[in-house]
Amino acid sequence: MDESGKVLTKKEMVEGTKPFPEGVSGTIKVTDFDVVVHGEVAVATYVNDENEDFHGHRLHCRYRTTDSWLKTAKGWRLIAAQVLALRTDPPPVPLAASLRGEYCGRYALTPAIAYEIRCDGDVLEGRQTGRKPEELRAEAPDVLFVPGRPRYRYVFLRDSAGKITGFAQRREAWDLVWKRAPARGGP
Repeated sequence: MDESGKVLTKKEMVEGTKPFPEGVSGTIKVTDFDVVVHGEVAVATYVNDENEDFHGHRLHCRYRTTDSWLKTAKGWRLIAAQVLALRTDPPPVPLAASLRGEYCGRYALTPAIAYEIRCDGDVLEGRQTGRKPEELRAEAPDVLFVPGRPRYRYVFLRDSAGKITGFAQRREAWDLVWKRAPARGGP
């Protein structure tokens, strides 16, 4: 299985291994290698740390690979492989104080589950009911993330007048929609 989740045959995998096209170059360094042998089967896991130059632009990606090997009379043979792209935090962007202030408030997923965003100087902090507070950073205006949790985004929703009505907590491609709640003690 490749990093996009596509299941390939051996033939497809070999045919897909080609030199870089003109204008593209790169290197891969294997790190965090570990292997466990169980009789005739070995399972190896490692990280492919890839640096690529794409027409003058630097790219850096990391992939967790797991290979399963079978010992045969002709030697070890690869019988399965899986590659997962490792996610990293996006680069944060600064937000104007007025925009940070718009995000602050209470949001409800259910009557019992809320998420409160507070401003503390230049820092935004979010806290879900029953959980510890977490720092929020901006990937772009109206798109926040929690450092160390790159699979999740907080995408703010606005009405036709531009007022925040809630946010979609995006998990991969699925959203949990939180509605802006009245301030405590409010109507």
